[in-house]
Order: sequence, then C-alpha cells, then structure tokens
Amino acid sequence: MTTTADVVVSFLATSGVRRIYGVPGEGSNLDLIEAARARHIQFVAAQQASAAAVMAATAGDLTGNPGVCLTAAGSGAAGAVAGVRHAYLD
Repeated sequence: MTTTADVVVSFLATSGVRRIYGVPGEGSNLDLIEAARARHIQFVAAQQASAAAVMAATAGDLTGNPGVCLTAAGSGAAGAVAGVRHAYLD
C-alpha cells in the first residue's frame, strides 16, 4: 500500500534530492524519514529547525536541486523561519 510519505519522497527523489535535513521525532515525520531511507535519501539530523533550514538552503544552492527541510507544525515551523528567510534572500 502506497502512503502519502511514499508519494512525497518519490517526488523528492525524482527532483534530485539526496538529503533531507530536520529534527527527528517531531510530530509525525518518522514516516517520511523511513520512506526517504527506503529510497536511499539520507536524513541529516539537526538539533534545531533553524539549523536544518539553513543546511537545506545551502544544499540547494550548492547542488542546484531543491533543499528539503523537515519540521513539525507550530514551533518547528516557526523555528525554521530564519533558514527560510536565508533561502528567500539568496
């Protein structure tokens, strides 16, 4: 049975994404992390969502592929604002 996480990760894989940055265990992101592992997309753990967002933005700049940051809703998304701003300005 195909899950939403499988569909999302499949799209990321076809877009050239090789890494996802985020804080593991926040919200329900474990399904996405497992789906990424199955597609050989590396999950890079960060201590804070803002650091994960900056890493994703930098990866996107360096590779030319989309940078992906995985956060939880609420405080996780709010913490990623600095990294999203960095990506937007560049």
